[in-house]
Amino acid sequence: MLAQNGGRRMQVQPETHRRLEPRPEEKRRTLDRAARDDGMLLCLEGAATIAAALRLRESGWIHDGERVLCINTGSPFKNTPPT
Repeated sequence: MLAQNGGRRMQVQPETHRRLEPRPEEKRRTLDRAARDDGMLLCLEGAATIAAALRLRESGWIHDGERVLCINTGSPFKNTPPT
């Protein structure tokens, strides 16, 4: 699919990961924003992928009009505090 669409992919190396890893407060903000604005319940790892994509957008690596796939494979309920 990437080749057919002339798309790009990013393989995250350890040094890149350290640079892109969102801070805990960024993950929480992304969780809250996704739930409030889009009705999506994300796990922390899913929120991290979106927060990293937002950083890439701000840096210019992701351009206007490009489509981005962020994968959220976990459950948002595993991170909820016990009641």
